[in-house]
Amino acid sequence: MTLCRDDPGSALALEDRRGGWETVSPTSCLFFLLMAMLLFMAVMVVRSGAKDGAYTASFVVLLALLPLFFLGDRAVRLVTLDRDSGEFHLETLSFGLFRRRMTAPLSAVHTLALQGIRSIGCGFQITLLLRLDGGLRLKEAISVESLDKPEEVMDLAFRMGAILGLTRYRIDRSDPRELWLTLGRKGGEGLLEVPTIGRPADYSVDRVATDLEVPEQVAETFDPTSFPSEYNIAPWSPGHVVRFEKKPISPAELLGCLGLIVLAGACGWWLAKTGASGRHGTQDLGISLFLMSVICITVVLSEGLKSKGSAATMDWGRRRIAVTTGRRTTIIPLDEVVFLLLRGLCERVQHRHGTHVEYRCELHVAWRHRPGRTPSTSLLVATNGMRDRERAYRAGWSLSTTLARSLRVPLRYSDFRAV
Repeated sequence: MTLCRDDPGSALALEDRRGGWETVSPTSCLFFLLMAMLLFMAVMVVRSGAKDGAYTASFVVLLALLPLFFLGDRAVRLVTLDRDSGEFHLETLSFGLFRRRMTAPLSAVHTLALQGIRSIGCGFQITLLLRLDGGLRLKEAISVESLDKPEEVMDLAFRMGAILGLTRYRIDRSDPRELWLTLGRKGGEGLLEVPTIGRPADYSVDRVATDLEVPEQVAETFDPTSFPSEYNIAPWSPGHVVRFEKKPISPAELLGCLGLIVLAGACGWWLAKTGASGRHGTQDLGISLFLMSVICITVVLSEGLKSKGSAATMDWGRRRIAVTTGRRTTIIPLDEVVFLLLRGLCERVQHRHGTHVEYRCELHVAWRHRPGRTPSTSLLVATNGMRDRERAYRAGWSLSTTLARSLRVPLRYSDFRAV
């Protein structure tokens, strides 16, 4: 959508100027294909007099699938706010053909929530949530051309709020990927005054309202008990002591694995002995199975010992961070910590049903031994791999902001990259 009209405090218009058929998505193509199949089945059912069960069943199934397409594939074509007329207009287009227009008085809108989420290569994707009198809610997703900076997301929200008469706002979330704002009419605790918008915006040249600054990082309160990770977090007392310890392999799991491997090794030994006087292939199979069992026992034991010794302790009282990996412990003075780095990683995982992509976040601490040298990094904690990228990011971000604030160091973020 393009910001085609901008009279600060008076009128604002966002319009998608593409042709109707340019907005047709693959879902729309499937919809028209389904309609053609439905029409064909209807003709066949009429011709057969509903005696052919296959045609009748196919017609019923296609008819049942039809409502699913109306749940999505709807694009916002026009958003206008005009103080002279005192009305708010929103027009949507479904399947490139069907238009729907909604109109509401500006005075009926008492809350505007704007959620901006950065998409790779596409700037910010905006979700508008309006609460109207009578408990009505309106939620729509839009994409504004050249809206690729957090300051521009704030600017758009303030321009809409000025026309709606919403004079107070608060920041619900602020980080490198997301910016959420809520605007209302009444003051309250934690609400700030919406700044005056004095000139039209031009997002293509990054022109926004004067003295508009990106808010400080705001995230949800971190809950260590719900953190999706293999690491145990205890104790959790930022500013005093925080400890991350990778959950070790339990004795039951270790004994179970070793038992199965020892059983396989015994079978291999037996096949090697009995095959010595029989077939040569049986002896080779037994020797291979026995050797593989020995290798597996070594790997299982080494992983068990390694997971038991993986931990990181942040001690503000002793002014240091102790990072233990295996038998090696690195001591990092807090005075040498330069920044924290939240790194997003993704990898393709194969399974018997196919493949999928898993996302995880790793939190690293960067410190510098001597001025002028490149900082060294050490891993503190990581989330589990999961298919939901946003869930992995939010879990890592809420933890990272809490620790960076307690350490009083900058927090850097590296977006998801393939391992």
